Amino acid sequence: MKIKSIFCLLLVAFFMVSCRHHERKSYDEMGSNGLTTRTENLQTNLRTFMNKGVMIGQMYDSLKGIGWKDKSHHSNMFSICDDYAAVSGYELMGVEKGCKINKDGERFDVIRKDILRLFKRGGLIILFWTAPDFNENEDMLDEYVKQLAKYLDSLQDGYGIKAPVVLCLYPLDGKSWYTQLSAGDYKSLCDKTIDKLKKAEVTNAIYGFSFSQMISREKINQYISDDIDVINYSLISQTKNVESYRKNFHKMLQVLTSVAQERYMVPGLTTGIEGIPDSVYFTGTILSAIQKYRLSYIMFGANYGDSKEGHYCVPYPGMNNAVISDFVKMYNDDKTIFLKHLNGLYLKY
Repeated sequence: MKIKSIFCLLLVAFFMVSCRHHERKSYDEMGSNGLTTRTENLQTNLRTFMNKGVMIGQMYDSLKGIGWKDKSHHSNMFSICDDYAAVSGYELMGVEKGCKINKDGERFDVIRKDILRLFKRGGLIILFWTAPDFNENEDMLDEYVKQLAKYLDSLQDGYGIKAPVVLCLYPLDGKSWYTQLSAGDYKSLCDKTIDKLKKAEVTNAIYGFSFSQMISREKINQYISDDIDVINYSLISQTKNVESYRKNFHKMLQVLTSVAQERYMVPGLTTGIEGIPDSVYFTGTILSAIQKYRLSYIMFGANYGDSKEGHYCVPYPGMNNAVISDFVKMYNDDKTIFLKHLNGLYLKY
């Protein structure tokens, strides 16, 4: 009887140890302001890293390109310069409704894998949430934010370490329902949403304000929430008029960097001319901007579809050699940072 009791106790102890073994320990440390330490480090380093150069990236860099999609470790940028983008952007519209695919036709589970792969490599992750109209239904907004928070929480590796991200809520694209709001109402919406995300214990996001409209510095200041760390200007042009693009480009970069300096925020740029009609676009326009304006990152628009459709902002193998050569010259410039030379974005210095 005594031997049987000892055997039962040993069996219980074995199962307890076994259960603990399968409960994988999380190595994600928390900082002092409610964010993970890696997210806090990102918040700081995005500002200090501007002294090292400008990070170069692309929307959906390793998810799709000209003539391919969802190929593991593939990238038009890598095919051209043997290096990956230091920054990649992703749209989250659809996640709030539990959809499997976002508004750009990308699967959320594939996006998650790509985000974690880029995080492991040390790259910068920028997310955009073009939210649907909740028609002033607060319960619906609560559910949307709950689903968004759930997805952000799922961006973690096998050790429970979450990928820090820049989350741009309600990007002002000139088309979405919230662009019709007054500046005050828009700011209140952002404040309310950020507060809901914090209450949902989102610990791996810092917040960005993204705009694509030609608006003044004074107007931008009316829109920006106090919780914003990153300000992103988006200018993806489908026009072949390079001079018109360049004029708007420099005009809004002046506004962008002025607001960023005034409010101690990180300025970033999402840009590109679809079809790249200018053979010296990357050295003549992009590098000149890098030399003139203080930016954290430049993220080009996505490449996708067939080459004849012209949906590309970065060169791809087989296109005009002059454009490829121009891009490589930009790559080799000391002030541009691609993934191979991006070190320590999530570390404390």
